[in-house]
Amino acid sequence: MMAKKKLIFMILVRDSGWWTLGEITKQALAHDGLEVELSWAKREDRLELIASGKADFGVNAGYEVAWAYRGVGMYAGQPIKNLRAIASIGHPNWHAVAVTYETRITAIEQIKEQQFPLRIYTPHAEFGGRIGSGGFITDRIFEAYGFSLKDIERWGGKIVTGEGGGNRALRERNVDAMVYRAYAGFGPGGHRWQEATMFNNLRFLPIASNVLSELSEKYGLLRGLMPRLLMRGVEEDIPTLYFPHFVIYSSIHLDDELAFATAKSLDEHNQYFAERYIPFLYNPFRVCQDTGAPLHPGAERYYRSRGYLTT
Repeated sequence: MMAKKKLIFMILVRDSGWWTLGEITKQALAHDGLEVELSWAKREDRLELIASGKADFGVNAGYEVAWAYRGVGMYAGQPIKNLRAIASIGHPNWHAVAVTYETRITAIEQIKEQQFPLRIYTPHAEFGGRIGSGGFITDRIFEAYGFSLKDIERWGGKIVTGEGGGNRALRERNVDAMVYRAYAGFGPGGHRWQEATMFNNLRFLPIASNVLSELSEKYGLLRGLMPRLLMRGVEEDIPTLYFPHFVIYSSIHLDDELAFATAKSLDEHNQYFAERYIPFLYNPFRVCQDTGAPLHPGAERYYRSRGYLTT
């Protein structure tokens, strides 16, 4: 069919990883004469718009697409079965936990043991909606250690976020700890760690093996090692949660020919993934794997036609 000429790609903040993948999709589909509009909405509204067919594409971490489709984690009891995947794009990042050397904390459990009044930067910014999965995961990590952000506040600490003056606090050294997603690159997300490690002397803390196993079993999250030298202060490989990829997804409402054309364009113009400040990886034999939700039939047909998908 493929009559629709203008497609809507739901994104996060400008120049974020999500925005960048939207730009790449827009750039690739322009070769087919298709226009892509990048559009913003609250976290919870983005999924609803895509699942209902009012918007065409979105992107999220692979685990969160799986959560949304299966009704796990933040989506417990509310599976969104209309979601369909277009492409899995490599983007290695890690859930990093760090404290300043001045705290003398060397392990996460010491926060509870000492009832330390941390001024802690966390991924709990709501930006007009609910907290994102980074905040949810942070809560589950601390919960596994037997304390919460409310406990830290009760001990005299302070919670700081990106919408609560946190970025300035990082630069002015008014934080004792930070929990956030870490990856190679600056931009709206990466700059937090880059600036935090430049302006503060940070010690990165490992997440205990039993905690990683618990989160893996409950939520399907992957354990991994944040690599040495990822940024200043990471002096050895750090055991933590590992998030290897993003998934560009759509819904059952997207026309099969449009899904086929999108998968084809991203494949044929995959050089665009390497031309951004974030190091994305397009692997033709991984692009149709670990997609969180079932592949859209149109995208699946393309990958089978190329021999990328054989089972």
